[in-house]
Amino acid sequence: MSPHKKVSAGSVGESLHTVAHSLKTIQQIYAPDVSEMRSVHQLLHEDGISEADDDYIHAVLLCTNPLDRIAFLNFSTKEGRLKWIRMCWAERHPARISLLVMNLVYMVFIPCVFHLLQNSLFLVSSL
Repeated sequence: MSPHKKVSAGSVGESLHTVAHSLKTIQQIYAPDVSEMRSVHQLLHEDGISEADDDYIHAVLLCTNPLDRIAFLNFSTKEGRLKWIRMCWAERHPARISLLVMNLVYMVFIPCVFHLLQNSLFLVSSL
């Protein structure tokens, strides 16, 4: 192994300066995102959409993308924003819709068919 180099006070100071500069740059880059996300939340509240609603959660998730956030913030009406949220979510998450349909089939349709078959077999056997 090679011997460790001594770290000079200048290089530690330079490193701290570099880290501080990097943090400042990151804050400047993400500051608009934070401000815009606050605006998203504020608009959703003003529109009367509860934080427990799917539309609220979907909007927040969609608006993590900067282009989607700009699109959302540029709508001037509640109706336009809701339509955008619902259309974008449905377009980007079609598997969830089909999963819901499959659950309904398994939970409702199949038991009904099974029940009808049982009754049919009972009627046939009683003849």
